[in-house]
Amino acid sequence: MDIQKIAPDLNTIDTFNLELFFELSPDLLCVTGYDGYFKKINPTVSKTLGYTNEILC
Repeated sequence: MDIQKIAPDLNTIDTFNLELFFELSPDLLCVTGYDGYFKKINPTVSKTLGYTNEILC
């Protein structure tokens, strides 16, 4: 899922910084929908839980 879909009013630099932070963070970060399912997870979640992005999202 694209960050622009989550927060469409962010400009390009803010979007890039948010994506970079999300991808490089050592913390477990995820975006969930109102349905309770993951919409986006960062690589740390995959490494920690041992599941791929495709399985969890």
